[in-house]
Amino acid sequence: MSPNLSNFVIWAPDQQDEHALSRRMAVRTEHLLITKQNSDNGSFVFGGGTLDGHSVPHSPPFPLNGSMFVLKCESMEQVRKIIESDPYYTGNVWDKERIEIKPILLFDPPVDKP
Repeated sequence: MSPNLSNFVIWAPDQQDEHALSRRMAVRTEHLLITKQNSDNGSFVFGGGTLDGHSVPHSPPFPLNGSMFVLKCESMEQVRKIIESDPYYTGNVWDKERIEIKPILLFDPPVDKP
């Protein structure tokens, strides 16, 4: 990867119709495989599903309502290409009109050494 990489935070809310969760689950395995590939090539930094409510349930079913993740890319165009090739995008899970992409400066706190 190029040394001129930037981090981008993405919020991709799910569609809000009654079938959104079933569409999500139908392509989840494929989405996770693509995410693993993007992690292996250094593009995917971290992320996960966002939830309705104010706390994380201890067991499924989880009230998923979207995804939030950080990508490390050369450009906004590269970020869009990754998003638009994701099964959650092509499978109409994410609400394409509401996806937000922002550059972000990530902070890694220093580790105290003994």
